[in-house]
Parts: sequence; C-alpha cells; structure tokens
Amino acid sequence: MKIVVLITSCLIALFILILLITAEPTHFFKTRTESNKLDSIRTDDVGWALTPIQVGSVSIEQNLVGRVRIEGIVKVSSEVSGKVKTLSVEEGSKVSKGHVLAEIDDEKLRATYKLRAASLDSKQAQLKGAILRMEEASRNFDRAKQANSKLAITLSELERLKFEFDVKAVQVKAIEADVDIAQAALDEISIDLTKTRIISPTDGEITAKHIELGETVNVRQNSVTLFQVTPDKPVISIYSELSEDFIQYVTENYLVTVSSNLLAPKILKCHITKKFRNPIVRQEFVFYGILIKCTNPPVELWAGMTVNVNLEIKSSNDRMLIEPNSFLYELKTKSNISDQKFGYRELWVKTKAGELKKRNVMIGLSNKLHSEILAGDLKETDRVFTKKY
Repeated sequence: MKIVVLITSCLIALFILILLITAEPTHFFKTRTESNKLDSIRTDDVGWALTPIQVGSVSIEQNLVGRVRIEGIVKVSSEVSGKVKTLSVEEGSKVSKGHVLAEIDDEKLRATYKLRAASLDSKQAQLKGAILRMEEASRNFDRAKQANSKLAITLSELERLKFEFDVKAVQVKAIEADVDIAQAALDEISIDLTKTRIISPTDGEITAKHIELGETVNVRQNSVTLFQVTPDKPVISIYSELSEDFIQYVTENYLVTVSSNLLAPKILKCHITKKFRNPIVRQEFVFYGILIKCTNPPVELWAGMTVNVNLEIKSSNDRMLIEPNSFLYELKTKSNISDQKFGYRELWVKTKAGELKKRNVMIGLSNKLHSEILAGDLKETDRVFTKKY
C-alpha cells in the first residue's frame, strides 16, 4: 500500500514538473533587465515603424486676406466758416497742385475786417492822446522838482504832480494793451481772408467730395473733410494679419505674392515692410498686423479692395525633423509615468545603443510630412516610433 502511494506521489510530482518546463518562461522568469528590451515590447505591432531623424527645413503655405491702402491720400477741409460761393470740381476731376477747388463767401469776413480795423484806429488815436497827456504831466513834474529845489513850491504840490504823472503812465500802458489786442484781432481776420480759397495740395484726382454749392461750412464743429485728393503716383500698401505661430518666421523684405480676381492672371511679387507689435485677439487666437508693399503696383488696385496674400513660411535649414505621426505611440507599461514639461510633447525612440527611451521635444513648424524640433533632448542618432497607417 505504501509503495502505491509513493508511486502516485512521484507521478504527480513528475506531471507538475513537466507542466512547469513546457510553460512560457516569460510568465515566471522575466527579469527587470529583459522587460526593458525593445524587442520584447510591441516591436511587431502592425503599422508601426522606426524612422531616422532628418535634418533640414519645414515650409508651410499661408493664404491670408489683405486690404489695400493708398498712402499719400490728402483730405482737404476748410479753415474758415461760411457759405460755399464757388465749386469747380466733381468726383473724378483731375487737379494740379494749387488748383482752386472751392471758395467760401468772404462777405462776412470783410465786414468783420472793417469793424476790427476801425476799432484798431480808435485805440491807436486814444493811445496817441494818452501819450501826449503823459508827456505833459512829465514836464509839469520836472518843473516842479526844479522849483522844489529852490523852495518855490510846496512838498504836497510836488507829490500831487508826481501822482498825476504816474496815473497818465498807467493809462498809456492800458491803452497800449488794448491796441495790441485790436491788432491781433485784425491780423486774425486778415489771415482768414486768405483761407477762403480752398486749393489742392498736390497733383491728383478728386476721389471724394462732401460739399455742394451753397452749403455752409462750420469749422467750430468737428473738422469735416470737403475733398479727398488721391495723388497721381500714390504709394500702395496692403495690410494683413499673421498668426502668432508664424510671425517670428517672417522679417522685413520677406517675399509674398498678391493676387485677386481683378488682377488675374497677374500675380504681384511684394515684400513685408513692417510688423506691428500690438497683438490682435479674435476668439482667443492672437494675430499681428503686417504691412506689405509692391513695386510698381497696377492702377487696378484701389483703396479698400480685398486681395489674396500668399507666403511660404520656412524654418531654418539645420533643424531636426520628425514625422507628425511620431506622437501617436504610447508605451503601456508601469514605468510610463509622464514627466512632460510645459510646451513640450513626448515621443518614443530607439537609441543608437538599442535602448527604448522617452524624449521630450518642443515643436515648431509642422506640415503633412515633417515637424520641426525647436528644443528638447532628441538626438540625431535616435530612431523614432512612427505610425505608418
């Protein structure tokens, strides 16, 4: 009986030993070092590949909307109030510098001039009489001082004559101030009389007219533009806005192309001449204004027109490049604890030594083929996990 039990126990032990030997060894004997081997972790996953780092540049096209500006447009207004007596131009009229566009009726100004001239004459006559009286008081006081030295006049009489002279001198000063005020008023109206003729400051075309014959201009209200003159050879510029993601890539003289239905089939080659620093926020997106100028722009471009602005944003030529799908790979292990920095993204690589490593990188420009690496710990010798399909 004991022999049977012993044989049975041996058979059971042998069966268990066979099971242990034939079982998959990684379930029981997998070491920590082996768990870090790249070949034991998803290397056979369908659709994944290890791609080498490339060095070069990334370019991306930006299609923007621009608005045409005409520099040098002159807004002409009147500096004096009055009724429009003559009007010599209409919209579309060609004018030369100095051309009289309109005249303001100067009848009231001339009447005012006569009144102020008469007032000045009166003040000057008063001043002349006051000066004569002051001079006589001065002579009387001088004689009194000589008489006082000979004891021929009392001290009180001398003081009275001195007081009389002082009063006359003060009166002269006051009237002189009145004369200065009257003269300034007359000079002001004289200048206004020279401004009744509204003239063109440049050669060009009347592109806007906001006054009609017989209407009254009132300069005491907000300054009203009566005419707009566009010079014969205007400087044409185009204003557009570029996203904050790309503004650092463009500089002055950066090449852009401009097109529109009106210009077709022409495509203008232009350059960025200015970047505006004030941000423009629209629905949480930030843009910056850019000013574009074109050499010898066609006459078809008018102020306010909308045009298409196309530019190629390009990174520097020595950037490390990876494929955009490199960020899709996620290693599902207990050691995959994120230590990602702000502004950085994670990807997985196989190092030159064959080790599996996680890298943190900052991305710049990206297109469908490549993403530019701005910063991070990626090495040129790394090969990156990339999703192929």
